[in-house]
Amino acid sequence: MVSHAVMQNGWYRFVPLLAFLAVYTITCLTGAIFFLLDVEAFVLLYEYFSGAAVPVLGGYERFVAICLLVAAPCFMAAGYTFTTSHLVCRIFPSAGTEVQPGKYMQTGVALLFLVSASITVWSLLKSGAFNELAAWTDYAAYVGARWKLFRELGYFEFVNIYLALPVIAAWLALIVPFRGRARFAAVLVIGLVVVLLTFFLFQKKSIIVSVIIFGGALLLDASALFGREWVKRAGLGIVILTIAYFLAVIVPVMSDGSRTAEQSSEVAGGDFGVQSAAPTGTSQPEVKGEMSGEASQDSEARIGKPGTLTEEEIQHRRNYIADRMALHESRAKQIWLYTLMAPLTRTSASALFYPVVFPDEHPYYGIDLGQDILGFGHMPDDTIVVWRFMNPNISGSASAPYQFVLYSQIGLIGALAGSLVVGAALGFAWAWSQISFGREIRALAGCGVVLFAIYIAIDGVRNSIFSSYGMLWYLLMILAIWAVSNIGRLSFSR
Repeated sequence: MVSHAVMQNGWYRFVPLLAFLAVYTITCLTGAIFFLLDVEAFVLLYEYFSGAAVPVLGGYERFVAICLLVAAPCFMAAGYTFTTSHLVCRIFPSAGTEVQPGKYMQTGVALLFLVSASITVWSLLKSGAFNELAAWTDYAAYVGARWKLFRELGYFEFVNIYLALPVIAAWLALIVPFRGRARFAAVLVIGLVVVLLTFFLFQKKSIIVSVIIFGGALLLDASALFGREWVKRAGLGIVILTIAYFLAVIVPVMSDGSRTAEQSSEVAGGDFGVQSAAPTGTSQPEVKGEMSGEASQDSEARIGKPGTLTEEEIQHRRNYIADRMALHESRAKQIWLYTLMAPLTRTSASALFYPVVFPDEHPYYGIDLGQDILGFGHMPDDTIVVWRFMNPNISGSASAPYQFVLYSQIGLIGALAGSLVVGAALGFAWAWSQISFGREIRALAGCGVVLFAIYIAIDGVRNSIFSSYGMLWYLLMILAIWAVSNIGRLSFSR
């Protein structure tokens, strides 16, 4: 159990904030700094791998971008620190005496896990996902298989695979009745089942989320260790997560026969308007034109202003970059550079387009509290609007950290004030989850708070709550587990 003293004085109280800052720094802040400083090699590689427009900011737009990049996370940290420092002891009582789960509870959770896993297998079977295993070795097939699943599976089937399966698996791992090596083997098997099933969604995100939920719950359950041993475990978890991410990035593009994303529509049986995001290699179709070793005047034009270059000119530009940076000489070089660029440009480019688009090209939306779900107002489409500025000839949607989404709704001052509220809410949720509940709920709920912090580092608050992988469903699951645990222990504890 985590004490009030630890939450007040220990670094443990900053775990969700540290998770946010780590993911935000890697996926947005670092790349945005390179863009703002106009680091040539970085910008050229971004153009080459994405084919998208490069954000070009004026004086005030640059000021807004820097405020959102730096000041907003500081406001968030201030709100988080205030909440965990001054409110934790006054509001939250400590959890009561721990009661170990009985055998009926353990059996019931094991059956629930089998049900969730069986539903997942059925969903993947009917969509033909198990026949697409080779898609992991071909980027076009990989993207096509993913879009095929989006077309074939329903919303709540994704909820089951994204969240229900790993949450129930983590719950089972926390209460498994074995000890020592037997417990380790049981936990390992449960975890492997979850990862293998989510593997067939052909998404990096689903694998990473499953690893975070399952491994994070086990790590938080061991937080009583604190000290060096806990830090070692946390470090090992981060290493495993990092390896899983980079493997998911590299594997689809490693093969010499891997095709580009533009070819994915023929694989998936439909036009999904996807763009290239992988090394082109030897399988990239050549674009006929005057340019060979030297760049033509058109090829030197940066893909910086939406709509100024045609698709053919963009391809000429990419060939020019490849020649200039000697990318055609080694496919291995392309793969490693792509692997390095992938996390750094996850949201950095799209985030910098927000000050360009709002409010000059598109008015602010107004605060989004999900009112359209209740039947009035409209859901903001900022991700689509920004994407069109980045890729005017290709359909899709962008993503950006929560403060940029807030900016598109209520402007700079509103985004900074909203950051304070978001930080305070995150700290409140963390303190509540760690002090007011027993062992399993504390681990599972705390993992959910950390996961939400990671979500908002790469996406808006709304999507992080209401999507099929969102926190609304996670919270409902935690409440159900809390209710079942308390009823089960009162009725069946042995």
